Amino acid sequence: MNYDDNYRPSRGHRKIVKRSPYHWVGQTTFTAADGRQQAFGFGSYLEYQTSLCCIYRPGFLDLEEQLAPVLVRKLSGATAPHWLDFRLTLKSGKRIALAVKPKKFAERYEFRAEMLAVADAAIPAVADELCVVTEQNIDPIEFHNAKLFHSARFPEPVMDEAVAEALKSLRTPTMIRQFLAESGIGPAGFYSVVRAIHKGLPKVASNERIGAATVISGKAIH
Repeated sequence: MNYDDNYRPSRGHRKIVKRSPYHWVGQTTFTAADGRQQAFGFGSYLEYQTSLCCIYRPGFLDLEEQLAPVLVRKLSGATAPHWLDFRLTLKSGKRIALAVKPKKFAERYEFRAEMLAVADAAIPAVADELCVVTEQNIDPIEFHNAKLFHSARFPEPVMDEAVAEALKSLRTPTMIRQFLAESGIGPAGFYSVVRAIHKGLPKVASNERIGAATVISGKAIH
């Protein structure tokens, strides 16, 4: 059985279409706090970028998509349901509702007015704060590393243990490819190093796209 086969289904209260000629849609999984895989869907490429950047940020605990709707009053005066795209929960307990929209839509007066109404309806019952995410909020380096962490999210116990043992002997800043060669592990251990980086050891230079040439160290690099 594939490690990803036994996952919990999406918790979204609004179905996301499985395919669309107009949107980049799909579903993937992340490792939940209890170690199981949790499915979540996304209805655009921007939602996909946002979700991965949330899941692999420090302090992440949970991410839910398409929350149960909140009733908001439109500019017309009519009341209508609004589905928030995501709710990010941090280990601190803070809940952040996220509305994901392209910048050209997020800047419209009607949308901004609606978000104020949504915030009034959702805080504090649904979330502690509401943030709007546009493409300008997606840091390309952060997204690159989030994609890498996501690709490496499934453990390989034997290889992971070998890398963990080898890292105990790391005394000086060393490129990943050099570390893997000198330890005798070889290129097959790259994802294990990536998982170790995500856990906080070894450290890498900040604001860097992680790759085989990335320098790792047992201590923070300044």
